[in-house]
Amino acid sequence: MKDGGEVAKYLIINRIVPYMVQSGEMLRSEDILDILNIRLIGKIPEDSGVIDASNQGKPVILDKNSIAGQAYERISARLCGKKVDMKDIDVIFYRYTGY
Repeated sequence: MKDGGEVAKYLIINRIVPYMVQSGEMLRSEDILDILNIRLIGKIPEDSGVIDASNQGKPVILDKNSIAGQAYERISARLCGKKVDMKDIDVIFYRYTGY
């Protein structure tokens, strides 16, 4: 901030692969939050649509079928002060085609 005040800090957990969380190969969100002690503002699941969007030069948030795009949209809404439920993507299986 220009006045030297504290800047709000938030955490985005990126590239979550639910089956890896469930098998213990990847930390659970709760574990990450315990370690870092910072407020969570969103979780982004691994999504092959991110690569597709990047290759096309389009923001993934514009792809309404992309689970990552939907997650970024929820985070954007939270940053704008809207109350948006946190999806528990650590345990939900999504359509990521790489696994």
